[in-house]
Amino acid sequence: MSNESTDVDRGAGEQLRQIWTDVLQVPVGTEDMFLDLGGDSLSAMMCIARIRNAFGVGFEVEDFFMNDATVASFASEINRRRQREVSCTR
Repeated sequence: MSNESTDVDRGAGEQLRQIWTDVLQVPVGTEDMFLDLGGDSLSAMMCIARIRNAFGVGFEVEDFFMNDATVASFASEINRRRQREVSCTR
């Protein structure tokens, strides 16, 4: 993995961590599970709107109820989608 994609992951991860912290009103680590933090469907919808505004990437409510619904997994998915968009525009 290049340093550039690692920087994107870190940047996305920090922004996502802040979004989850703001929405859930609890401290959030990158490996914390959304449901374990008290997340529900309403907070998932709030996160979806903020993620779309911040990254231009859409998620579904169901994505927040998967076994790997962590800040780290969402950051990786955002990075993957961004890289796919870049490769499609070349």
